Amino acid sequence: MESNCCGALPLWETDLCSACKEHAEFYTEEEQEVNDLIEKLKYYYEVDLDNCKMTQDDWIVDLANAMLDPEYYNRFIKEYNKYCKERM
Repeated sequence: MESNCCGALPLWETDLCSACKEHAEFYTEEEQEVNDLIEKLKYYYEVDLDNCKMTQDDWIVDLANAMLDPEYYNRFIKEYNKYCKERM
């Protein structure tokens, strides 16, 4: 489990980060992976810029493709990394 502030472990059995001693939320590795992927998707689809042009139907099609294609995640990460370089 890692804190959302410093990535450190909890201080004993509290909600304090062992690195900075601040109150923090702690995530399992799987929860952190999901949160990271959500942030990448928001950035890639420009939700953070309020510029996403995808409709609900577009999202459903994309989700269906992701669920059926075992390589979808790897392709997305490659596209995401390429996009990050272009957007900067």
